[in-house]
This record gives sequence, structure tokens and C-alpha cells, in this order.
Amino acid sequence: MLWNTLTNHKDYIWSNRRGYCRAAANYFKNYVAAAEYGLNPEIHIYEFPSKKLKYSFPLDTTVKCIGLCFSRDGKYLIAIGGVPDFRISIYDIYQGKKVGMPETKLPCKPEEFITVKFNPGDSMQFAILS
Repeated sequence: MLWNTLTNHKDYIWSNRRGYCRAAANYFKNYVAAAEYGLNPEIHIYEFPSKKLKYSFPLDTTVKCIGLCFSRDGKYLIAIGGVPDFRISIYDIYQGKKVGMPETKLPCKPEEFITVKFNPGDSMQFAILS
């Protein structure tokens, strides 16, 4: 749901499959990213407020995403996969593909994972809070 608390206007972005399980926003690019739930999920990136689908690409996880965050400049999106793989993936959204990095998994127990955030000063550094 996209909710403007000043006007109390509520709007929605609908998935064509089983729905979305995680979302992230970038203020500088006016993007909203939504990660699908279900087998072979995709990430959809919409322009806001038009809700026009800007980018779409496969999510590197089996079923769902448990963490999602844009870099400050809006060029990268990090996703943490859920059960069963818990893969960490960084996507270059303009190229529509994963950034080349060794396969990396969540460094903590999944139940201890809280969130993931990029370093605002460096789009190739991120932190995981657990």
C-alpha cells in the first residue's frame, strides 16, 4: 500500500502472481521496489507516483525475500533470500542483473536477521543487523 499520511490517500501496487512480501523505496529516484512471494519470484521496480513498471528481473532465491534495500543513489538494490537458501544478492537495476560477487549467504541465523542497509557513502558496502 502507498499511503500519503498528509492527505490520508491510499493507493496500491498489485502483483500478478501471489503477492509481494517485501518492499523498499528510494527517495532520490522516486522508486518503489517490490519482491514477489512464490516459486521463482521477481523484483519489480515502479516509478512513483505514476506506478509505472520501470524494471523487472528474477530474484536469486527460491521462494521469498526477507530483506530489501536501495543504495542511496538508487543504482543498486540488495536482496536477502529466505528459506531455503538465504542468499545475499546485489542488483544493478539499470543493467537488470546481479553484480558479480561470490555467492554469499546470510552470516547469522535467519531468525536473528532484522534488516539490511547500504552504506550511504559507498554503494558497494552494506550492513546486516541481527
